[in-house]
Amino acid sequence: MITDMVGAMSHLEHLVEVVGTPEQELAAYTTPITPERHRDYVLGNAARIRRALDQLTAPYETAADTSTTTVDNTAA
Repeated sequence: MITDMVGAMSHLEHLVEVVGTPEQELAAYTTPITPERHRDYVLGNAARIRRALDQLTAPYETAADTSTTTVDNTAA
């Protein structure tokens, strides 16, 4: 679901960047994607997903507990 949302967000943001005539908008989506553009797309969206996940999980993260716990094997 997160991947779908990021993909949709990316398309909408790209649409805003391409504001112009309908022909210019269409050309932006029909231009062949080069390996470099694809890599930038993947890495850029991966970074955005990571930032979003970090923001979502930050309130739930606690300081690392350095103590160790052991299992009591006497209860059987």
